[in-house]
Amino acid sequence: MNDDPGTRLVGHALDDFLTLGITAHLACMDDRGWPYIVPVWHQWDGTHFWVIGAKNAAWVRYLRREPRAALSVDEPETLRRVLVQGRSTILEGPSTHGDWQAIARQMASRYLGDEAVAGYETATFGLERFLIRIDVDRLVTWHGPGRSEGERPRND
Repeated sequence: MNDDPGTRLVGHALDDFLTLGITAHLACMDDRGWPYIVPVWHQWDGTHFWVIGAKNAAWVRYLRREPRAALSVDEPETLRRVLVQGRSTILEGPSTHGDWQAIARQMASRYLGDEAVAGYETATFGLERFLIRIDVDRLVTWHGPGRSEGERPRND
């Protein structure tokens, strides 16, 4: 683990940061060609980011039309951040059941706490959702003040 300020987040430090309950900001292009940014819960599996969108979410429609996307996950208190550019793939939905449910459960636990998962499921699992995978083309990290930034190019 690399804990020196001003260095990039790699390995376990990167994974640990991305498993905190920090909301990501997803950017895509809207129907008029303007940047569109929306806060989303995310799940990182060490290779891909996963996001879940509601049936009527405008950003899902935008990603369907233009799959290029960007994510920003940052912690203002420490200045740690991860910036991602990638391509989205809608894997399922809209549906009320599917693989998205297990991922949503993990997200709810991380963002709301284990005690709130049952209430979250009751309130949302009857709604239709999309499961979206974001394949990383570019990942840039930063771990605090300094000039050192790290970039991981797309894995071909």
